[in-house]
Amino acid sequence: MDGSVGSMLRTRGTVGLSVIASLILASCTVHLGSDEASSAPGSFHREDLDAIVLTPEDAPPGTGYAAALSGFQDLDAFAKDAQERSDLIDDGFVVGHVSLFGPAGWSGPGSGELPLDAPFAQGITGLFTTADGAASAYGRFGQDLRTRQFDRSEELPPPDLGQDSFALEGTSGGSHLVIVVWRDDNLVLAVSGSGVLDAGDVRALASLVRARADG
Repeated sequence: MDGSVGSMLRTRGTVGLSVIASLILASCTVHLGSDEASSAPGSFHREDLDAIVLTPEDAPPGTGYAAALSGFQDLDAFAKDAQERSDLIDDGFVVGHVSLFGPAGWSGPGSGELPLDAPFAQGITGLFTTADGAASAYGRFGQDLRTRQFDRSEELPPPDLGQDSFALEGTSGGSHLVIVVWRDDNLVLAVSGSGVLDAGDVRALASLVRARADG
């Protein structure tokens, strides 16, 4: 994802943000989706996402919405390399969305160093044509988180979200990190938080997104 939100944030020198800002899919080929996936067209469409994704009004305490680093993302923004781009095409990727929240007053990459406990949160949504495609992407993302993006991690109790879900807590580059990931039909969704944001903060944001997806 060279040139994406993730690569820009890594340049600011604050640890842990490669996971917080990483766009949702990795180039791993492991499929960890559930047997409930389907090759039929999914129930979610592009126009549904506006009412589902996190907005500036959802900013956790002590954070603000980073509008310049948030918004809808196309295939090239979500794919970090040629293999991943190919995988996304095979999965039927339609569009993605990123909602990024940084410390209050933070103006983005290049605005100075921040402490390890600086609060960051992110909501990530990936829309696919079918549930099968979403399940494949969900599996690659989970594998990549566990094997590459965390320095160390432990599984948290699975959240009651969608057809597939998991939650991890640990560190990335020395910064505390929590992420909740789930698949709801043809959507893959993730909410993460770092610094002083804890598992309760992240689960609250994930529950908010899930409630919106449920309509």
